[in-house]
Amino acid sequence: MHGDIRLGLDTSMPTNTTLMLHFTDPSETDAENRDPASSPLISAVVVTWNRKQEVIACLSSLLNSIYPHLEVIVVDNGSTDGTAEEVERRFPQVVLVKNDKNQMAAGGRNAGLARARGDYLFFVDSDNIVDRDAVSRLYEVISSEKDIGLVGPKMYYLEDPNRIWYAGATINYTTSKTAYIGSGDIDAGQHDQIREVDHIPNAFMVSREVVNRIGGFEERYGIMYEESDFACRARRDGFKSLLVPDAKVWHNIRRTSQADNPLRGFGMESSDRAYRHARNRILFMKRNASRRNYLIFASCVLPLFVLYYAGIISFYGDAETLTSYVRGVWDGLWEGDRDCGDNV
Repeated sequence: MHGDIRLGLDTSMPTNTTLMLHFTDPSETDAENRDPASSPLISAVVVTWNRKQEVIACLSSLLNSIYPHLEVIVVDNGSTDGTAEEVERRFPQVVLVKNDKNQMAAGGRNAGLARARGDYLFFVDSDNIVDRDAVSRLYEVISSEKDIGLVGPKMYYLEDPNRIWYAGATINYTTSKTAYIGSGDIDAGQHDQIREVDHIPNAFMVSREVVNRIGGFEERYGIMYEESDFACRARRDGFKSLLVPDAKVWHNIRRTSQADNPLRGFGMESSDRAYRHARNRILFMKRNASRRNYLIFASCVLPLFVLYYAGIISFYGDAETLTSYVRGVWDGLWEGDRDCGDNV
């Protein structure tokens, strides 16, 4: 016996999308029938900023999870659109953390981590819909071996629900290039193997032991590369990161606008993001590449990146964005840090 959930996603979606999430009937699901007291507590941490409609859809999907012992924490990064008030009104069972200002992804996750009580932590960005058995699938894998520190789901475009956004990632520690496996593919089962990955963006589960040993997210990044840095630190401490393809989420990222505007595809649609894109790439390589690889990157690869992105920004962007990008390169090389404000 099977059923479906319809989550009507409001005006923040590219269209008035209705996503059909397929699930097994609760009576047939071992996880749902499990006694909550016998299941480890998992803390889901959702960081949001001015995404009222999206976070409502995200929380609705999380609270429909079949996992029987789930704590949901929302960290509101100083929203001005009524996000915190709406979460408080509609989801009284959720733990709400209100930050006075936008601490971005890294700071927001650390704020949620400070309140979390779980043995495992599921970090998920607020622009996602989580399949109802995703948390259970991730837990089954992460709890199976002690050296598994992070696990992540297969991720799809929300606007095109069978098209893959992420089915694993590799990072080249000489060039700094990150490649998302399967991105843009229609899912035909070709990425259904559990595999080790270099990092997991957007939605991932972490064991408490990992956090106890390596700490939280590096807040200097703010956004961009904070997830990659976290996974690298975990790997240096002996933990693996795995893709769990049976776990699924749908990410509200607009594939069409990425194609229309390369700056959005590169995550540089604002001057603040252009700054962080440039600076954080360099900081990441300094912190995680070998000395030899960093020297090759800085002397040979980085100048090519600067020329390439400067050309893209000059064509599609404006002078402010270009200036911010160049400042980001300078600050990354010389360890500078500027206040980018909230517009990220």
